[in-house]
Amino acid sequence: MLLRLVCVLCLIACASATTYCAQDGADYTWSEAISSDGKTRTITTNLCPNHPTYNSNPNRAVSESKTWTIPAKPEFIGAESTVSPTTGSNTATKDLSQQGGGVGLIFSGAYLYSPYGGSQYGQTTNFETTATYAEGNSFDQCGGHSSSTTTASYHFHVPPSCLLKQLSASATAHSPQIGWAIDGFPLYGPRGKDGVEMKVCTSSQTYGTDQCTDACTGYIKTDATIDKFKYRYHMLGTYNDGTQCTSPSCPSPAATYYPFTNMCLRGCCPSGVTCSPNLGQSSLPACSAYTPTAGYTYTTATTVSSNGAGGDGADMASGLSQNTGGCACSSLACETSACSSQSWKSTTCRGSSGTNTCPAASSSPTPLPTPTPSSPSPSPTATTHTVESTVSLTGISAALFTTTERTSFKDVIASYLQVCGTAGATQCTSADVTIVSASRRDTVSVQFRVPTASSTSAANGANALNTAISGTNAATFKANLVAKGGNLASVTATSVAVAPFASSVGRNAAAGVAFSLLMALAVLFA
Repeated sequence: MLLRLVCVLCLIACASATTYCAQDGADYTWSEAISSDGKTRTITTNLCPNHPTYNSNPNRAVSESKTWTIPAKPEFIGAESTVSPTTGSNTATKDLSQQGGGVGLIFSGAYLYSPYGGSQYGQTTNFETTATYAEGNSFDQCGGHSSSTTTASYHFHVPPSCLLKQLSASATAHSPQIGWAIDGFPLYGPRGKDGVEMKVCTSSQTYGTDQCTDACTGYIKTDATIDKFKYRYHMLGTYNDGTQCTSPSCPSPAATYYPFTNMCLRGCCPSGVTCSPNLGQSSLPACSAYTPTAGYTYTTATTVSSNGAGGDGADMASGLSQNTGGCACSSLACETSACSSQSWKSTTCRGSSGTNTCPAASSSPTPLPTPTPSSPSPSPTATTHTVESTVSLTGISAALFTTTERTSFKDVIASYLQVCGTAGATQCTSADVTIVSASRRDTVSVQFRVPTASSTSAANGANALNTAISGTNAATFKANLVAKGGNLASVTATSVAVAPFASSVGRNAAAGVAFSLLMALAVLFA
């Protein structure tokens, strides 16, 4: 009974701290800038779509301001003729066949996700193991959906039809640029020159000559009639005209267009650039580890995107306007008949009318008790900058992750970070690390955050922490935990469940504290 009560209170506290995106697209924000040295592109968005959305699964688009830094002059690895890049052959920097989360940002206020749908579907090896096959019936009328009700997660696995319409995409011309991959290369819609529908090259095609992509869904060609890059990615597959009112999105790409989005990345992090880790992933490897090729032909990077025809597209310095050119939010609904052009596992619309209101309030209701006159006033809403991550520890159960082990864990995490204090440059201590939750019984999955002074400090901290606890340093991280003794001595392995990332979020401070305390209670009584 106590556990149930705590869980209910946790949900209440979470609701009070979560800000949902308006379903008519009115909450969208995006800004983009180039650093003074011309090497870094900085993107800040609240990840609220600029178009109406329909909640076709139990999750909702959440507003959460985040900042990324990516290369403004990207570099790629491998020979230009490489059609099947792999990390093992040093022709790809990231294999995304078993990696979820964001691998790029889409101009309309969304993540670009890889085809991987999660461990329940296994490694992505064919159409039947993709998120599109398993979850296509939950994609809204624009082709996107959310994967969380508490954190920003609205994303696309298929071409974003509403954005393509807003950018005046044509069936007879190259698709316009629709976003950026996390390695700094441009992301385009599904069409190449003259409207050719791009697909992964077949054995009868020549990569770099024929209009087809490598296995990463990238196209390599120096062609000023497209853009000023040597390499760019495409989202592959069919899409509707951007005016559809019913969900799921129809038509939807089938096996012919597999894998639809990036199966790998070929870009690396150039010298002088701090590359943000992508959601759920580790950060890009440094270009110094390879012999990279410059992936651009311009002298000065700008915030103006490409129209795919050698000219200027939208200037993304302040983002796009609200997209009102498609179906009105109030007209959105679940489709009652099966889409005739799809190959999903299920064709039933998974919409939930209980979470669809147009226009929606920008913030969720706050059902916490009203303070009595003698109670202190609620803390004002403020922007907090944090480094956040989730780490799994094998060999120790949640029951053995006691106060002593928590303190030791925080000591190790803090030792990797020098982003604390009012200036965001002081060595962190265990007191700076907050463990939000420690769940599961057979192993411990520890979610934690570290506050810092600015979005820049948070980004630097995320990169430093990611380097310290993953990849070749994972063994050292585990050894440092084991050396703390106690129950941590039994840890046999560590894994990064959610890679360190920088978060800048406006929250009600009191609600945030309540949420953290209640989460701790939930773990204690689980």
